[in-house]
This record gives sequence, C-alpha cells and structure tokens, in this order.
Amino acid sequence: MSYFSRAVGRDRTVAVQLIAAVLMAGLATTSAVNAADLFVFVLEDENDSFCSLDLLDCSLREAILQANLDPNHDTIHLPAGTMTFSIFGEDDTGAEGDLDILHETTILGQGASSTIIDANLAERTFQVHSDATVIMEGVTLTGGFARGLSNHGSLELKECVIRDNGSGYAEGGGILNFYGTLTLT
Repeated sequence: MSYFSRAVGRDRTVAVQLIAAVLMAGLATTSAVNAADLFVFVLEDENDSFCSLDLLDCSLREAILQANLDPNHDTIHLPAGTMTFSIFGEDDTGAEGDLDILHETTILGQGASSTIIDANLAERTFQVHSDATVIMEGVTLTGGFARGLSNHGSLELKECVIRDNGSGYAEGGGILNFYGTLTLT
C-alpha cells in the first residue's frame, strides 16, 4: 500500500470520527436527545456486539436488539446506503431473520431513495409486535419473502417505499397489518 493510500485511509477514518464527534456534540445540547439515540454506522448485517459510538460500530440489527432491551422510547438514526440481511433464521427477537421491534421505536432514514433495507428473502424486513409503537421515516423496505412488513402493533410510515416484496401466503405481499394500527403518510 502506498503512502498516499495509507494517508487517505487514515484521513477518512479521522474524518468519520470527527463527523461523529461533531454530530454527537451538537445533539448533546438538544433536549430531545437522550441515551436512547442509536446511530447505525455499519451497513453490513452484524450481531456481534452492542452499538458503540466510540468505535463507530453499530449495525441496524444491533441497534434493534439494543432498543428491544429498553422499554422506553428509542430513536435509531440510519445512514444512506443499502443494509442487506445476511443472518438467516426465525426467532421473535431480531437476532436472526427479520427484525422484531418489541417497544416504542422511531427509525429515521436519510430518505427512501437513499436508505434501503433489503431483507434478502430472509422473511420480511420488520415485524412490529403488539406492544410496540413504531414510526419509520425515509426508508425503502424491499426483499421480504413472507411480506415486506408485518404489523401487530401501532405503525406509522412517513415517506417510505415498500417495494419488491412477495408472499408465500395468501395475504399481504407488501404490508400485513394484523390487528394493528397502520398510518401511511
């Protein structure tokens, strides 16, 4: 690796850390921000640790799992890019397969054309459980096999795109709203 490549790589790492520090410093002065703000930095589907702002290490799956541990409201901030599921299986925790949301959670993307969540035929993208109240804004949900999204709780989708999902069942290729409350804006 050339000196230039090493320097650019080092500068990029420093730049990302600086951006995160500035972002957090700015948010720390805002009354709406609390310890339940989770920032996704990793586009890959990982489940190897808790979210770490210091290490800039947090995948969408890890953020959902961490939010599920806290019965209070959590806000997950997503970056631009495509997050494609690669941890397959079936459970009701979000550790594998679809992402299960158990509590009050807000998921904020960078716009539906920029933030894409691809279930990669692993089930569906999200399952909102009956006790959950969820707001999703500015994301595209795609690649769900057993529906794109299954809602059993209270779900509000703001400026979201649900596309290219299928169903191996008779009901709901894009969204299955099963005894839940669904608002689309």
